[in-house]
Amino acid sequence: MKLNKLIYGILGIFAFSSCADQMEYHEYKSDGEEFVKLNFGNVGGLVTTIYLDLDTDFGNYSGALLASATDESEYAYSSNEIADFYNGSWSATNAKSSMWTTCYRAIANCNIYLDKFTGLTFPELKLNDDYGKQMNRYNNYQYEVRFLRAYFYFNLV
Repeated sequence: MKLNKLIYGILGIFAFSSCADQMEYHEYKSDGEEFVKLNFGNVGGLVTTIYLDLDTDFGNYSGALLASATDESEYAYSSNEIADFYNGSWSATNAKSSMWTTCYRAIANCNIYLDKFTGLTFPELKLNDDYGKQMNRYNNYQYEVRFLRAYFYFNLV
């Protein structure tokens, strides 16, 4: 019994002593700009983040499609949140879509990409075998991002 208390006491001392202020370690700057500029994959990750903000209609409303809000289809469970569209509880104060938030976040990411991450050359990666293919992909990102920004603006209109 005393051995258990001793072991738990020692473990408790180690557990609480590791929560010191000196553990606040930040490897990258808060804006993350230097991290994104490190390599192709990080720049591609920012573009992927923009793509993830595209709207989808597969199961967004507790498994139901948006088509179930109209007469195109009928969802089997009447207690699903898709029923809010046709039972009178959908309104401006009970909006079901986060289109505005998503589009504005994506437009902001597009603008950040176009302002800060175009024209990079990645000189430290020139000796890689796939440098030419990666640069080709990187150079096409700016056109993809411009199209995505226009698409998000279209959704807002």
